[in-house]
Amino acid sequence: LYIYGGEIKGYIKINGRDISYLSVEELRSIIQVINQNPYTHFIYPRIIDDLVNYAYTFYKDLSKAVNTVKEVSRWLNIEGVLEKNIFEVSGGQCKKIAIAKALIPNPEILIMDEPLMWLDDNGYRELINILKMFKEMGKTIILLEHRFLPLLGYVDNIYRFIDGNLEKIQPKDIAILKDVENMVSQIKIYERGNISNIYRNNIDNYDVVLTNIWFRFQYSDWILKNIDIAIPRNRTVIIYGLNGSGKSTLLKVIAGYLKPQRGFIKRFGKAIYIPQNVSLFFTEESIYSELKNICLRSLDRDICVEKGIELLKSYRFDDIDKTPFTLSWGQQIKLAVLLSLIGRYDILILDEPFTGLSYIDRLRLVEFLYRIPYTKIIAISSLESLALLARNCNTIYMLSDGVVKPIDIEFNKMFPDMIYRWCEAVYK
Repeated sequence: LYIYGGEIKGYIKINGRDISYLSVEELRSIIQVINQNPYTHFIYPRIIDDLVNYAYTFYKDLSKAVNTVKEVSRWLNIEGVLEKNIFEVSGGQCKKIAIAKALIPNPEILIMDEPLMWLDDNGYRELINILKMFKEMGKTIILLEHRFLPLLGYVDNIYRFIDGNLEKIQPKDIAILKDVENMVSQIKIYERGNISNIYRNNIDNYDVVLTNIWFRFQYSDWILKNIDIAIPRNRTVIIYGLNGSGKSTLLKVIAGYLKPQRGFIKRFGKAIYIPQNVSLFFTEESIYSELKNICLRSLDRDICVEKGIELLKSYRFDDIDKTPFTLSWGQQIKLAVLLSLIGRYDILILDEPFTGLSYIDRLRLVEFLYRIPYTKIIAISSLESLALLARNCNTIYMLSDGVVKPIDIEFNKMFPDMIYRWCEAVYK
């Protein structure tokens, strides 16, 4: 209320104290909220500067502030990134740094908004260890999460929030969830050997060809090493890799946003990159302005806008005067894809499109992408998401240590159907 305004009926008490009588400073010492987008937590670009300055606001002693930052950094194993700029770290790394910042005042209660968002398979295991540590420290933890399957065995109660009310999930529905969770734990990937170079003799069948690509930022180690792949026209290709493996860098190289130091790339179509933080895709104040902007290079702008409005309305974007920034995360991804189609982009490059989506919205997005006939290159960092996409994709690559290798995935084919069945029961 201090920040956003609004009206509350009833009252909220913490340890018997009505929060309406607590100052902002007192509340910050008791409760810390870790946002869905962890980058919003930081003011100073250099991580160590931001954390120390934040600690100083509580302790008013530089030595104690520095020691506190060292302590929480050790707990979360982030000492190696403290000297970096916050925008140099991956979303998963940034999430851990935001957790460290929240621990600085030693709060009693931690509220974590989408804590698994932007975390890869290793990241969620680290988060579970962090949750165990919080429990041992006697902290109360409230998690708001769409991708909650990995958390089932580590929470005391599960509620769904629907129509403004909290409803406790019943044991029979939790039993279905645990069956699905077991399926996730059984997902495996296998390397398929070397990438074939057959495309060199039949290049017309491909939309993107990368040959001997090497890339690094100034003063950094090589992020991409000798990448040599070809992506067939109108196919769906998945790039799987852990946070920090270079997936986003590879996608930006494919899109032409970054130029490699070695090798060359050929694109036989118009490529567009839709970032992990999809809100960064939009630049205008309304959907209509976004549409006009994407049609600027069209030979007939009026026809482009007219047909664009028809396409948007066919996907229920009826209020085109609405700002894209108030749409749900899933709707923003759909809008970005539709605008790309209107702009006649035929190579769609999506960076972690499942980020922040509920399971039902993930299934809907899979179906939506399946109906689009163009080339789709999708970066994914969790096996759970990989299994949802696998039935509708043509090739899967794994990016690790800067090198791309083709892989196969083994999973229970009933996995997507089991999730859909549970969603139907719970979200009816």
